[in-house]
Amino acid sequence: MAGPFASGKKTVSSAGTAEAIIATGTHARSITIIAIAANSGQVHLGDSGVSASTNTGLDAGERLEITDLNGFDIGTIFIDVGTNDDGVDFYYVAS
Repeated sequence: MAGPFASGKKTVSSAGTAEAIIATGTHARSITIIAIAANSGQVHLGDSGVSASTNTGLDAGERLEITDLNGFDIGTIFIDVGTNDDGVDFYYVAS
């Protein structure tokens, strides 16, 4: 049985600083992460070591959908941004 539907927003005030999108211990069945439409630069996703050189990143408005997480701790998903105060909106089904 799926848990409740929830959402959140995460911005990074200082570009070059990886930050978790939500507190650890938040388990989900699925998540959609969307780069905020007003972002000036890209958002990079990964673990606590994510940086602008880790991957291509998401441009403003682009999304990443991950399903079948089977209770994965989404608090271990980190973002880094190329421009101060850019970030993501996210939507998930808790497990």
